[in-house]
Amino acid sequence: MADAVAEKAEADAEYLRTVLPVAADYVRQLADGVDFDRLKRIAQQARAAHALPLISALIAACEAVKQADKAPVPESFTVITVGLCVATVCTSVTNDEATGRLNVAHPTGISTRWELAGDPFPNGDPNPSPCRDHPDTHRHLLFHC
Repeated sequence: MADAVAEKAEADAEYLRTVLPVAADYVRQLADGVDFDRLKRIAQQARAAHALPLISALIAACEAVKQADKAPVPESFTVITVGLCVATVCTSVTNDEATGRLNVAHPTGISTRWELAGDPFPNGDPNPSPCRDHPDTHRHLLFHC
């Protein structure tokens, strides 16, 4: 039972890490170039009361994304993939700390430990590579054992 709860919590956390940045990007794109104050004023003048709750919700969503963008991103370490001899992480911690955390969280099970790969990612991106979601604070690291 405890394993099922832990698996559900991990699945929920992964869903949040995956979906939230996409939703925030969607709100940013949706709001780009929209003058919500003007839109609200026009709806009020046109007596389009049915549109006001949606406009207010869009304004609130845009403000929430702006606030989230301003909030400092906490130091983090997230394992993205772990394979037989390759692993990737997204992190804001030092390379040495990331290596240590990966070896504790996912021991290789063989005589060699995880170490930072000297090669680029399979898609050609450098190792380390800036995180697309938090390029100013996080980077993706490729490890091998």
